[in-house]
This record gives sequence, C-alpha cells and structure tokens, in this order.
Amino acid sequence: PVSDGLAVSDGLAESIPVKTERLRSILQSWVTCDDVDGDELVVATVRSTQSGFVAGVLLDDRPQLLVGLEHEVSTDLDEQITACLSASSDEMPTDASDCERALRALQAWCTRERASAAAGIAESSMVRRRQITSRIDLAIQSAPPHLRSSRSVVAVRARRVATTQQCAAVEHELDSLLHSDLPADEWLDAVAALESSSSEPPQTNHSTGSVRIQALLLMRAP
Repeated sequence: PVSDGLAVSDGLAESIPVKTERLRSILQSWVTCDDVDGDELVVATVRSTQSGFVAGVLLDDRPQLLVGLEHEVSTDLDEQITACLSASSDEMPTDASDCERALRALQAWCTRERASAAAGIAESSMVRRRQITSRIDLAIQSAPPHLRSSRSVVAVRARRVATTQQCAAVEHELDSLLHSDLPADEWLDAVAALESSSSEPPQTNHSTGSVRIQALLLMRAP
C-alpha cells in the first residue's frame, strides 16, 4: 500500500486541470444509454476497495458531485477521484440502511452549504479553503523526511476539515488559523482538531426545496 506521505506528494504533482480531466473521463465512462425519469432518484451499489458513496446533486440549480468517504461528505477533487477509482463495475443488491445513511449525510451537507450561503460566507469560505489546503500541502512539502509521515497523517484530517462545509463557528476558527503563525505541526493539529465539530442530520427526503439528489452510487467494501 502507498503511504499517506506518498499519496500527498503524488497529488501535488498533478495539476488541477489534469485532475479535472481525469475525473471527467472516469465519470464519462459510467454514462449509459438507459432512459431515466429526470425526477427519479437513481440508486445503485457496487463493490469497492472502500465503503462510501458518490452522488450527483442539484443545489439551487447548481450541479455538485459529492463523495462520502470515512463518514465525511466532500467536494475535494482528490477525494472525488479516489472515490470514483475505487468503485468497480461489479453491481450488488442495495441495502436500504446504507442508502438511508448516505441520504442523511448528503442532506446534512446541503443544509450546511445553504446556511453558509444565506449567511454570506460561502464565497469567502471557498477562497479560504483553497488557501488552507495550499498551506497544508506546503506543510507536507517543507517537512523534514523524518517528520513527513506523521505530518501526512494529520494533514489528511486537516484537509477533510478544510474541504467540508462547516458551521459559522468553525469557519471563524479556520479564518483565525489561516492567519496564525503557529509552527507547522501545531497548526496542522489545530486544523485537524476541528474535525470533531458536526451538526445533527436533517430529514432524508431526497427532494426538499431547492435540493435534489439525482443519483447515488453506494460503494461497499468486502
């Protein structure tokens, strides 16, 4: 298996446009000619190297590709690629409880996203997220060889915080940390520590107001 440190380094070596095209190619290979009702939620389950899901969502008429890995929902490009690559073409029966958990997680993410937009912090938080993830990457790049592995483990958690929609209180903490001059290890620990902050999941109806979950691919590990 590839270590976290190597995974981070490999991710840095690939540009955003290249990653975007890579993800587009993976998704294009999934396209079928089956006719589907546009209002119908399409759900399928496949075998995967790790459990999670990939979902296509319309949020206020904006298409979003969301992935759920390790109980976190994210729009991070690296995590999107990782999730899509881990999904096989070996279809399995769908478990209702797996579907319900994924829908709750998706609704929770959409609720936080819309709340942030209503509070006027969505655009600024997107810029902040890019700055924080850049600082996380720099912390790995600048780490001495004997510290790179331990920093990479913490950096994975910190990246999840930076790429997941958060409540206003956590966003405020992230803003403070962005401008903090803490040493790299202490700074990564502080960002990663915000991972425990969460909110209660909302109701699970797949179409609520301006949120529509259109497609859900559940991934089940052996």
